[in-house]
Amino acid sequence: MSIRPPAFPPAAVRAFLLEHDEVREYLPDADQITTRETPREFTRPVLVLRAQSTVGPDPMLRRPIVQATAVCPRWEILGGDVDPEVLAWRIAWIVAEAATRAPQQSHEGWRWKVNDWLSGPSSEVDLTRGHDHPLYVSPVRLELKMWDRRHQT
Repeated sequence: MSIRPPAFPPAAVRAFLLEHDEVREYLPDADQITTRETPREFTRPVLVLRAQSTVGPDPMLRRPIVQATAVCPRWEILGGDVDPEVLAWRIAWIVAEAATRAPQQSHEGWRWKVNDWLSGPSSEVDLTRGHDHPLYVSPVRLELKMWDRRHQT
């Protein structure tokens, strides 16, 4: 049996979310869902996906934790009728709900499924860009179960 690294968990979740209609209602463009950093300047919501950790006593259990963080700029930039803090929370909830309810997925030769919705959404205000540029942030944490498609677990 050969050893090969698993698919990058945030990329696997991103691929799923890009195909999910309810998620795309809030994040219609592919560049709004990223495995990179929050853009320096943006005028609409974004979702940042990050690998946080792997849980379990054996690393071969492949139970990575992915954090999905919805981020919205202040109301004057975002526009619309929904408070950006509320919008970030709703996006985080929709993302977690969609991923948790999804059947088994496949990405880059690996299968995955959300094993547990660990936490969130929570509501935070990020002032690292200054008090004039608050970011309304709402993270959720999901534990995935991943396995090589060549082997059933």
